[in-house]
Amino acid sequence: MAHYVAATVFFNGYISGRMQPNRETAEFTELAAPMIVGAIAYAVRGFSNALVAYQLHSNGYFVADDRTTNLRDHAGAQWPEAETVFNKSSIRYLLSACRNVVYARLRDNGMSVEFATETAQGVYACYAQCRDLIHDIARGEDVANRG
Repeated sequence: MAHYVAATVFFNGYISGRMQPNRETAEFTELAAPMIVGAIAYAVRGFSNALVAYQLHSNGYFVADDRTTNLRDHAGAQWPEAETVFNKSSIRYLLSACRNVVYARLRDNGMSVEFATETAQGVYACYAQCRDLIHDIARGEDVANRG
């Protein structure tokens, strides 16, 4: 999780925050570069999550069943389950809305754009890393006794 939070705070918080225009704006041309930096953060986080999961499993850490492999079989292109997509999208929207509220509150209290962005992104990253777990718990799954 540390790599996920670090990438979020660094790319979405620090770099993107430093690239924000000096004035409040909603102009696409002024916000395009920070938006691209934010997109890079998603790629870094996805890659680092996959790499960490692969390395942990390869080294035998957190493996419940020794017969499992560290790569899933590919089932081919499939349509996603609509209910799952809706539920996970709702969780992501809720987390993003909370992040935005934290940012707005910090800015309203006089915090700089950079520090408010870094703080809000850091809080968001801690919860966003667990969004699949939040989904499973919301569905009533017993996540403590998986095996």
